[in-house]
Formats: sequence, C-alpha cells, structure tokens
Amino acid sequence: MAKYARHAALYGMAASLDHVVPHSRGGTHELSNLVTACYCCQFGRGEWTLAESELADPRHREPIVDGWDGLDRLANAHVA
Repeated sequence: MAKYARHAALYGMAASLDHVVPHSRGGTHELSNLVTACYCCQFGRGEWTLAESELADPRHREPIVDGWDGLDRLANAHVA
C-alpha cells in the first residue's frame, strides 16, 4: 500500500481553495476568484473553465446549512 493512500471518502472531506477562473487561464488570486472545493471537484476540473465543464458558478449559490458532519464521525471513530 502506498505511503499516502487514503479511503476515497476522505478526499471529499479535504477542502482547498480553487480558482473559479483557473490560474493557468488568467484567473487571479483575488478573493473574488476563489471558492472552497473538495479535492475531487478541484482536481477533477483541472484547467477547464466552468463553461467548458458545464458547471454552475458556485459563487451564485446560497450556502447549504444542515446537520451533515462532513464525515467527521468516521475520522474520529477511533477516538473514545
């Protein structure tokens, strides 16, 4: 097994900053061009624009607030 192998579900928990307009396509590092994205969304889209990947602009969505724990219950299952 690889040194850094993880269960695929953990990639959904790993949030990072993503450029709405990819940096390689002229996007800036300004806050107006940054959103939080999971690993799968950020690196799955790669250098494609939102239009090319047929995704809606996440800055136009209202935040979803619910009781989901972000799978923390799995990460902390061994802690008693």
